[in-house]
Amino acid sequence: MECGYLRLMNAGNDSICAFLHIKCSELVSCANDNRACYRPDYLCVSHPRCQTAPLCYPVDKALQVVCPPMLPATTTLPPVVPDDGICESATWNVTGVTVAGGNGAGSELNELNGPLGLFVDDDAAVYVADTWNDRIVKWVPGASIGSVVAGGNGEGNQNNQLDHVAKVVVAKNGTMFICDRGNSRVQRWFKNDEHGQTIIANISCLGLAMDNEGSLYVCDGERQHVIKWHSNDIVAGKNGERPEINQLLEPVHIFVDQDKSVIVADFQSARVMKWPVGVKEGIVVAGGNGEGDGANQLNGMKYSTIMLIVILL
Repeated sequence: MECGYLRLMNAGNDSICAFLHIKCSELVSCANDNRACYRPDYLCVSHPRCQTAPLCYPVDKALQVVCPPMLPATTTLPPVVPDDGICESATWNVTGVTVAGGNGAGSELNELNGPLGLFVDDDAAVYVADTWNDRIVKWVPGASIGSVVAGGNGEGNQNNQLDHVAKVVVAKNGTMFICDRGNSRVQRWFKNDEHGQTIIANISCLGLAMDNEGSLYVCDGERQHVIKWHSNDIVAGKNGERPEINQLLEPVHIFVDQDKSVIVADFQSARVMKWPVGVKEGIVVAGGNGEGDGANQLNGMKYSTIMLIVILL
């Protein structure tokens, strides 16, 4: 997504359509007393990708070709769009850009080997679960090489090692949570630490997600459920291994939306399910009609890509 609507803090429900891929660290907070920006050509907006406090946003970032031009101040601005935040005129490139790896399978810092998971932070840095290299590699925008931020000390079960890492999520403060599948554990690595801490042991971790309050959700492929850490509440599944609506059958990816509903890619059931907070049964939102290539079906790894798209949006 290249642009989206940002709500103006001093203009009721008015908003601007702006270019979103700007580093949050480049923005400063609006004045506390009147939510004003004292730098010329800056507007005070609410930016959902950065922080809860209003931020001063450069006007020139609202003049990208992917967005409608800003209207004169005397003209009523477009209304705020719904929750997805996507401009009606938004466009997507038809070709992709390599942001990590792309130099063949290997263990050099410009290479990856069997990556299974990724996470993109507010500054557009990409964290890659580099599975066969037993490490997490961070790639900042425009970089030709990555930097190892967890593991990378060979396959093993020591606190500075990982074994067939599968997924990674990163909190706002830079703390990483990692599915260390080969060691049947979930590890927490504080920012810039050289060692991790095991926070969940004896778990077949297949997926991780974090809600907007920083709570961690873990997908357990062996027990066929999703738990919320560290209360260990079961928020999806629990009722055995069958494709019923209160069950899961090899859940492999999860995502938590703004309402804290848990979205689960239920691999063996060829479906994607949504579990709102507090429910005992999930809702099938994609697939659920057996494996196949029909418009109402999913098949194997095809819907893993669907879950990745949901996460990025």
